[in-house]
Amino acid sequence: MNNRIGHLFEPWASVGNLNDVDELFRRMWNSLEGRAVHEGNVSVWQNEQEAIVELDLPGVDLDDVDLSIENSVVSVKATPKKTLEEGVKTRLVERNLNAVERSVQMPFEIQADKAEAMLRNGVLTLRLPRSESQKPKRVSITAG
Repeated sequence: MNNRIGHLFEPWASVGNLNDVDELFRRMWNSLEGRAVHEGNVSVWQNEQEAIVELDLPGVDLDDVDLSIENSVVSVKATPKKTLEEGVKTRLVERNLNAVERSVQMPFEIQADKAEAMLRNGVLTLRLPRSESQKPKRVSITAG
């Protein structure tokens, strides 16, 4: 087909992958609901003793973070500040200024009373110890 008009018949050609489509529809749905929510980028590591979770929260102050742990689910809600000085007009905003809501299901139950959380340089780091009943047990083997 002629390259000059071919793009008119391929409306999805500009979409890179399905994640882009998913993000597009998520933004549209959130705007229709009257709220803008972002899931936030998260990384999770684990060993036999604990899980470590890192969640990007750029522009968020400590007082604006709500963290809860229930059994094996960790939930974070945060709202970055959106204040501009008087007379300042927005020209370009590429960073996420929406509220962040993220829940992560851990593969084990967490000792919530021993969990640690630290917010530094826009990254929330959680150290989530396994409950004692969830830790792997070593069994000694004797020769027979």
